[in-house]
Amino acid sequence: MKFITLLSVLIFSLTSFAQGISKDQKDRLSKDMNFIGEIFANYYAPKEWKENHIQWDLGKELQKAQTQIQKSNSVKEYRKALVDFLKSTADYHVGFNFFSTETATLPFQVKTVEGKTIFIFIDRNKLPLTTFPFQPGDELLSMNGESVSQILNVLKAEMGNNVPATDTSMADLSLASRSGRRNNVMPSAVVTLSILRAQSKNPVDVQIAWDYNPEEIKGETLSLQHNPSEEEFKMPTLMMTSPDALSFLGSQPQANSFTVGARNSFLPDLGTRIWQTEAANIFDAYIYKNEAGKLIGVVRIAKYYELDHTLASNEFAKIISHFQKVTDGLLINQLNNPGGSVFYLYSLASMLTDTAMAVPKHRMVIEPSDIKSAISTLALLKNVKTDEDAVKVFNGNQIHGYPVNFAFAMAYKDFLRFQIAEWNQGKRISSPYYLSGVDKINPHPAARYTKPIIILVNELDFSGGDFFPAILQDNKRVTVVGTRTAGAGGYVGSFAFPNSFGLESFSFTGSLAERVNSNPIENLGVTPDIPLEMTLDDYRNNFSSYMKEVKAIIKQQTP
Repeated sequence: MKFITLLSVLIFSLTSFAQGISKDQKDRLSKDMNFIGEIFANYYAPKEWKENHIQWDLGKELQKAQTQIQKSNSVKEYRKALVDFLKSTADYHVGFNFFSTETATLPFQVKTVEGKTIFIFIDRNKLPLTTFPFQPGDELLSMNGESVSQILNVLKAEMGNNVPATDTSMADLSLASRSGRRNNVMPSAVVTLSILRAQSKNPVDVQIAWDYNPEEIKGETLSLQHNPSEEEFKMPTLMMTSPDALSFLGSQPQANSFTVGARNSFLPDLGTRIWQTEAANIFDAYIYKNEAGKLIGVVRIAKYYELDHTLASNEFAKIISHFQKVTDGLLINQLNNPGGSVFYLYSLASMLTDTAMAVPKHRMVIEPSDIKSAISTLALLKNVKTDEDAVKVFNGNQIHGYPVNFAFAMAYKDFLRFQIAEWNQGKRISSPYYLSGVDKINPHPAARYTKPIIILVNELDFSGGDFFPAILQDNKRVTVVGTRTAGAGGYVGSFAFPNSFGLESFSFTGSLAERVNSNPIENLGVTPDIPLEMTLDDYRNNFSSYMKEVKAIIKQQTP
């Protein structure tokens, strides 16, 4: 992730959590709000796109925030003014974190399908059948007498107004997972749930307790931020993730396969596993024989970042090499994928082709530090003549699994020259160009899958989860099946500065990507080649109808 910092030591002022905001406080908040507006005016890559596509007006939204601040009487209220401004962008990259320890969770997850909000996961370690005699598929009607639909509407409003299906799914995630870092309205200590069993007409009430952690940060705090030495070259990390989606990662137990980024899919196996990866492998992958006698490989890509990208890339290469030898077709399951590293997803995509694949161009924000870095890096690249020279400059032979060699170094050199030329022309948002100069993803030297590929997508695929299927679809390498992806169309920038909101940092889209047809990914996402939705019956009956359709598509694609 690219960080824009003003100071190496940042002092964040956290205002009192007591009710009542002084005029002096509101003046400071107003100045901070104007500063944030300036950041969006100068560094928000999709600004022009948002103005045309959703009629976003930065000036009007900023004025709304200022009016809300003047009317606010509590921390929650003036923070909401800021949140409403950020969310007015209808951008899943625009996120925020406040300094807060306050959280409240319930040990279940819900999903709204066909107008009904049903349980899809229940943590039996906390809600055993003896005390909570309900099952996934049962419908949650109300909480403390308020209808679930009303509660979800409030949660959706907190998140902005973007893609309806994605907003609903994000609200579903928030229903039982609240955080002060996201400025959520916190619930009471206990909650009475009204539940309608799947085969019943009479709802049942049950009371359970929120797992609540109170706010511990009050007053002022000091945050130290370290900048790496400018003498040491460090390749910028390009991240494509949704901060909101990432905030749910890790908040659920490992057994919950419905959360974003879960290693194991909530979908049942397509058939009996005749080969599979070990449980310790980063990827859950297996082979089965379908009704037509074909061997089909299945691999789950849960997210596009890992603690060790090189290890993950190598493990994926071994899986793909094996699949190439023995299978007739491949199914990739990237449902509920929050995105990740650009170079890592490039590395995975390189293993799914035997010919070079075009990638999207980006309109990128350019700032003075980029130019300073570009000039110093060009000096380092000046004497690169071989693959070995490139490896030395980039401190390794891979960047998140993507190979570093002489060709990559030359492409990166062209990219840096492009940045400088654009800046010297007075541009702060560049013309369309390839990230780091990589215009095509070359086939992996060892692992190349050449047989039919199907990829499953849905509304909880963000950013990298948009780009991976987009690249493969644009190059006619896959058949995309499912529902439209979220549409987070670029890489993420992050900003931190001393402020009166208690804002730790906020993020925004630092580039606007254009597909091969010149259409952006932002707000539009990836439209499946074959639309396929999961129904209420699917969630209640182990996805039998959905899996039947997937099997039929596989059979059709692997004649």
